[in-house]
Amino acid sequence: MDYMARALQLASRALGSVSPNPAVGAVLVRDGQIVGEGATQPPGQAHAEIVALRAAGPLARQSTLYVTLEPCAHYGRTPPCADALVGAGIAEAHVAMLDPSPWVNGNGVATLENAGIRVRQGSHEQEAQRLNEAYLCWLQRGRPLVTARYALGLDGQPRPLDAAELGQAAGAELARLRNAADRTVTVVDGLLAEDPALTGLASGGVTALDVEAPPDALGELVGRGLVDRVQIFLVPTLGGGPVPGGVDAAPRPACGHTLTAVTYERLGDAVLVTGYLPDSALPHQQARQVD
Repeated sequence: MDYMARALQLASRALGSVSPNPAVGAVLVRDGQIVGEGATQPPGQAHAEIVALRAAGPLARQSTLYVTLEPCAHYGRTPPCADALVGAGIAEAHVAMLDPSPWVNGNGVATLENAGIRVRQGSHEQEAQRLNEAYLCWLQRGRPLVTARYALGLDGQPRPLDAAELGQAAGAELARLRNAADRTVTVVDGLLAEDPALTGLASGGVTALDVEAPPDALGELVGRGLVDRVQIFLVPTLGGGPVPGGVDAAPRPACGHTLTAVTYERLGDAVLVTGYLPDSALPHQQARQVD
């Protein structure tokens, strides 16, 4: 069994409910069996490692930890996870990626190693970086990761972002994406008037912001360098229906950028296109492009 893959699966379930903390998954294995596992709980509650330790109880001693992010080694809302792992007597730790925050930044690994715990780093690192790209953007840029999202028909016209228009599979994916974000807004002008650089949202604990609006309404947001990711649902329609926001003409491109790391996902009769703005400057952008 791929225990780190299981930890990533657990971590993904925490997206949208733990910001500004990162979404982390942890699995404890002893004698080839999972004895404890868990994901980050909402702020002020247990981190993934503590949930796993509680589930394992005494079986945590001499177990191996698989965790998607370096354990914390500082006192925040909760005590340091690294200290708890040392106290529980784990024998080995596999860490997918280091936590680049100034309050961790290698100190968690150092705490484990100083206690004689073997630490291995880098398993599934790129997947872990993707999972917490909003947290990494928040650390690096002091604002949320911003995803611009809209739907287009095959005639290039904007379409409503709803399950009836998208179909069952794409509608379910849209719901999942919305649940993974901390906040979703639909009025760009109001957003920028309230928080021009989006730093106020970050201060309030929002690390993942979704902006759902027709493409011609996103130009200023893109022009200010405030969009990191674009998601477009392509649906098999050709005119004959209402257009969101009363836009009658073909959408104007928000900017002359070419998206990078573009992926295509078939969802029933719809296709989800995802790409990143070249100046999003996320820490793992280069790794993403060479996948």
